[in-house]
Amino acid sequence: MYIIDDSDKSYIVFDKATMQAVAQKLAAAMDKMKEQMAKLPPEQRAQMEQMMGGAMGMQGKTHTVDVAATGKSDTVNGRACKVWDVTRDGQLDEQICVVPYASLPGKENFQQIFANFSKMFEEMSKSVPMLSGMMANEFSAQAKVGGFPVRQRAYENGKLGGAETLVKEWREEAIPDSMFEIPNGYKQKQLPMGPGQ
Repeated sequence: MYIIDDSDKSYIVFDKATMQAVAQKLAAAMDKMKEQMAKLPPEQRAQMEQMMGGAMGMQGKTHTVDVAATGKSDTVNGRACKVWDVTRDGQLDEQICVVPYASLPGKENFQQIFANFSKMFEEMSKSVPMLSGMMANEFSAQAKVGGFPVRQRAYENGKLGGAETLVKEWREEAIPDSMFEIPNGYKQKQLPMGPGQ
């Protein structure tokens, strides 16, 4: 992936080597922190563990994302859709209304794109334990519904909230190859904590 920053005309190359280097540096930093915490008096160590709980717990933690059909149907902007509940780590997180890929422009390759994203994040999670089970599970859940959500509603305290995200326009168009090239005059910079940082 190329991460483009128009503000300073620069870009970052985020490839497998960069990802592995970042993962190694993060793992080394976490190991060093654990080593330093082990030398602290019990009370201070407990306090630090509580403060760092989120970051420490992320390492290697699997986040589960699942979907369940509600059996309900709806219509969003003239498209018939099926309603699914999404849980994250066992908690109801959002409700989505899904249209089949066949009803959308670009159906020929859209389903494959999601499958490819899922594979890519699976590969990333092998190199970066902190990503394990996060985005890969998001895309796996997306593959289960067999379509694309044209409406998303978040749950708040176990109840559906009022805010919703809608897909109002969907079109298929040719994108020139030049859109995927680094713009002229842009200079490469390193990802923080990447190689050489």
